[in-house]
Amino acid sequence: MSSLEITAVFFGIANMLLIIRRSVWNYPLALVMVSLYALIFWQTKLYSDAGLQVFFFVVNLLGWAAWYRHEAEDGEIIVSEMSPEDRTLWIIGSLAAVLAWGTVMHQLTDGSVPYLDAAVAMLSVAAQILMIRRKVESWHWWIVVNVISIGLYTYKHLYLTAGLYILLLILAVIGLNSWEGGTGMTTICFHGPESSGKSTLATMLAAHIGCEFVPEYGRAYCVDHGTNLSMAQLVEIAQTHDMMTRAARVRSNGLLVLDTDPLMTAVWADMMFGTRDPWFDAFSGVADVYLLPDIDLPWVDDGLRVYGGQDDRARFFALSRAELDRRQLDYAVVSGSGDARFDNTLAALRTLGIRI
Repeated sequence: MSSLEITAVFFGIANMLLIIRRSVWNYPLALVMVSLYALIFWQTKLYSDAGLQVFFFVVNLLGWAAWYRHEAEDGEIIVSEMSPEDRTLWIIGSLAAVLAWGTVMHQLTDGSVPYLDAAVAMLSVAAQILMIRRKVESWHWWIVVNVISIGLYTYKHLYLTAGLYILLLILAVIGLNSWEGGTGMTTICFHGPESSGKSTLATMLAAHIGCEFVPEYGRAYCVDHGTNLSMAQLVEIAQTHDMMTRAARVRSNGLLVLDTDPLMTAVWADMMFGTRDPWFDAFSGVADVYLLPDIDLPWVDDGLRVYGGQDDRARFFALSRAELDRRQLDYAVVSGSGDARFDNTLAALRTLGIRI
């Protein structure tokens, strides 16, 4: 037991407590903790764990940015669950990674317990990625990691660190219960070009669920002001829609459906001007999941729609998708016609881990 290990344990406990509270400020403490443990594990010939800390340092930086984009009004991070299919794939992938990395460590290093060391390393990688993605199931992976770690670090005479993992195991169970209770508020946003069925699908989904619904403010604005909009007017539309969403969040009892949001208005700016106001890129109040209707429906000119040409529609769709990709948001493309389009919407939500 050393002062270095004591310090690392302190930061580990503080980090876990902040994760349970879904606070983005867990990440600065994590950066200090993993730096200390990289040195500790290298000194004790746990090479997989030592290398893992370098990985953790990088992904904690990425996680800090990702969580910041999904911070709710009360400062807590919005979380969601995996679909059953994704959960199965992650279990199979995790076990395969443990076997592969354990074999590499056994053959190429003098590691004392390569497969247990690999299990802690690879399962921790999976858990960390799932945590960055704000998945409740990340705690299942951490629970398994903690159980293995208790035995491994006791065997390596890192008794204080083993004690830390006993505490982390208890906190992981608490964290699982806390995050399972934190999936109640979920925002679903329809995003995409004109005449793709967004408003129809959003209205149908809100009625199907029986939840709060925020209509497209931009459409109402254009009824009064026309479609020859300035950049300042686009910002006004986005800001008003954001205020409507914030008000609906307060009224919502769990699920909230949005017929577009400021990200869609940003794409309109790209289409109209080839650029956008800085306000749009600074906007961080994104939805939990996005549904992107395909442009497989016929164009209907209702007097307010602008981009009806085939090339324009394709460009509008590509820009809409690129905005979601750029921000690394969870989304699914919805296609089909008639009742099948709505059925596909429900199926897409299940794929995204949204239970309705």
